[in-house]
Amino acid sequence: PKPSGASAAAQPSGNGSGSWPCEVCSFVNSKSRTVCEMCQSPKPAGTAGTSGTSGTSGGARAAAQPSESDLKFLMDMGFTRGKAREAMAAKKNHRDDALEWLLNAASSVPTPAAKTTQASQGKPPAKATSTSSQPAAKKAKKAPSKSEARAAKNRAQQLMQLAAEEEKRAEARRKSTTPAVDVTARLVEEEEKRKTKERNALLSSIKKEREEEREMLQMKEELRSKKLEAEQKLKDIPSALQHIQSEYGPTRYSHVCATIVKILAKIRKFPEDSKYRKLSLTNEKIQKVVRVVGGLTIMNQLGFQEAEGVLVMPKAPSPSQLEKFIAHFVTASSKIHTCLPQLLNALKPETPLELRFYAVLLLRNVLANVVAGQDDRNFRVVDTQTQNFKRMAKFPEVLKVLTEFGFSPPSQHGIYYEVKSPDLSKFEAGVREVDQILARDYYPSSKLLLHTLNLAENNKGKFVQAAITMAQECIQRVLHNPVDDKYYTIKIAPFAKKVGLSLEGSVELLRLLGFKANEESSTASLSVPKGCETVDTELLKLRSDELNRAWVATKQEMKRRRQEASARSATSKISELKIDS
Repeated sequence: PKPSGASAAAQPSGNGSGSWPCEVCSFVNSKSRTVCEMCQSPKPAGTAGTSGTSGTSGGARAAAQPSESDLKFLMDMGFTRGKAREAMAAKKNHRDDALEWLLNAASSVPTPAAKTTQASQGKPPAKATSTSSQPAAKKAKKAPSKSEARAAKNRAQQLMQLAAEEEKRAEARRKSTTPAVDVTARLVEEEEKRKTKERNALLSSIKKEREEEREMLQMKEELRSKKLEAEQKLKDIPSALQHIQSEYGPTRYSHVCATIVKILAKIRKFPEDSKYRKLSLTNEKIQKVVRVVGGLTIMNQLGFQEAEGVLVMPKAPSPSQLEKFIAHFVTASSKIHTCLPQLLNALKPETPLELRFYAVLLLRNVLANVVAGQDDRNFRVVDTQTQNFKRMAKFPEVLKVLTEFGFSPPSQHGIYYEVKSPDLSKFEAGVREVDQILARDYYPSSKLLLHTLNLAENNKGKFVQAAITMAQECIQRVLHNPVDDKYYTIKIAPFAKKVGLSLEGSVELLRLLGFKANEESSTASLSVPKGCETVDTELLKLRSDELNRAWVATKQEMKRRRQEASARSATSKISELKIDS
């Protein structure tokens, strides 16, 4: 197309000869310039200027031709191709200036309302100004509407924003092309730091363990020195025994005496065998003797000497001396006693054995709780509202035992027996004496134990074990769900069939656990006491514990019987061989 007057006027002035177009921006430069006036690109080599009007005309044509990319950019903004060419020609092919020119031209077009206002005021309508030449203005088409101009302006802003973001990305890429830290070197450095940290942690742990070990050794050495000092103050066996009894309680005192009696009895039985006169200090039973202050004094008085982790008696004492020592320790162990044997032996024999047994067993639990809890008040009180206390209260002798051991009866509105400052050595002795009474008078006579022995004698052991396990499961279901009465009943026939016992044996086992058999329905059920909503779970728990104890005793008794039978069989075979020989 023919260049507009403005485009032609924008070309360099001169005589029209020797001008040259720039290969980069198409601007026509004067003959004398060696670089482009617009973009500073160098003059192409071998450029031959044209002369006269033809040269100038050729340069103008070159300058008036905008690039297709610039035209496409303006057309993407919403302008027509003709408007884009006109703007590029008006702004010497500068795309951004051409865009601004187009936007200004669009905003300067008066709206119909503005034209009406101007007409009412008697003013002629304003003409759009343009920097282009008159011919270009004649050829110009109608300017875009205001909404199109606004949309074009928004698109321009978006494009400018995208260009800015692209510039930022380009800058980031330029920075990323700078020499970076060597990744391998960084990984090696991080690995070294990690290893150093682990090494320091390990060294710190080892150091801490050594310090703790050193402190422990120092503490042991201090305790040992204090123990030796205390041992030196004890001159003989009676003073040592008295110290053990006062400092460690009757239970430890009795254990020390019993252990020493066993050692001396072995030496009396095998006086010539040195292995019974050599005791290792690492042995657990020997340690329980020598750890207490006074134990080593006793062993030294008996003739033992410490050497390289063992206690050695070079020569066995005479039989009379051994008998004297044994009698002394047996007498010493029996000195500690309480009022328990006298009071419990006074329990009425006509009372059912089970009631007496549970009362004594519950008393034993009360005393043991005080020993275990010591300073905890919860272990030093007895609730008088429980069924277990009511079982003990049936026997005045049991309540008298509580009073003798320091329990104060509850006040007028109280419900607890409480002991405030218990003598733990006395309570330990009481527990030991109750255990002896139970083992002597009650456990062997337990009906559950006798019935369990009977079942073991007449059935295989696995059947008895299955019956006891299933009975315990039934009891545990009741204990876990005491308000659900569906667990109170057991069908006898399926029970007996599953465990492999006879109906009679199964019914008797369930009866001893508190179940009552119903022959019509072939079931066994727990009864609910009068005035209660559920079964007596405390009594059921006592019977469950008794069943476990009975089964343990049954297995021990059956094992003992098998060993005796095996020994008799071996003896008879030896006798037969001797007779044959």
